[in-house]
Amino acid sequence: MFEGHACTVEEVVLTSADGKTLHAKVWEANDLKGFSVRIEAPGSPTFIFRDIVLATPDPALFQPTGKCPRVEEIKPKKLPSPPRKK
Repeated sequence: MFEGHACTVEEVVLTSADGKTLHAKVWEANDLKGFSVRIEAPGSPTFIFRDIVLATPDPALFQPTGKCPRVEEIKPKKLPSPPRKK
């Protein structure tokens, strides 16, 4: 149980491409179709999600306001090379 939600608590292990692992404990709310309401991992902040609504958001929420300038193309910038070791 977490903040009024009956939960399934899972021990999760994530493995990156380089073989490093991250162990986490995840609370999945049964009444929210398994949505993760709490995620804990050693050495990381704890993530807590509240006021969750499982519905399609209004498309207007994703429209830029009149204050946003239009950008036609984003060109990647080349990063400077690191200094050479002597």
